[in-house]
Amino acid sequence: MKLRTARHLIAFPLLVLVCVAGCGPEDREQREERAALQRQITALTRTVEEMQERVNTLQSSMQRNLSELSALRAEVERLRERSVVASAPAAGGPEQASPPLAPSVPQTHPTVCAQVWKLIGQGKDQVTIARTVNVSPDVVQACERQVGRARSRR
Repeated sequence: MKLRTARHLIAFPLLVLVCVAGCGPEDREQREERAALQRQITALTRTVEEMQERVNTLQSSMQRNLSELSALRAEVERLRERSVVASAPAAGGPEQASPPLAPSVPQTHPTVCAQVWKLIGQGKDQVTIARTVNVSPDVVQACERQVGRARSRR
């Protein structure tokens, strides 16, 4: 224990001398260098903040584009189904024509389906999604069918 204390008594004054020698008064050159470094840090911070704003803008644009794309895909699928239903009576002849079928899928708005798909991606169940989006579970199922991802949920 005494040996450690002796080491500390020797090391401490040496440490103080090094600090005093290295931490002495700044000369003009050191002050200018420090000021230049502070300006660079400020400029870099501003650049990072601007880039973060750009990233946020791009992310929101991407989200909007994905929603619009999903809506367009749903519309294409709806039109495909309509063309298949419309072409079926023509292929069978007039004697086999049947009255137009009522859509088995409730009409859904693209914005609702975009919200539903987002919640499905988060692993939410149909009942929770229906409550969150304020629609019936049938609408949730219809949105799932529009992208071909209908699956049984509990």
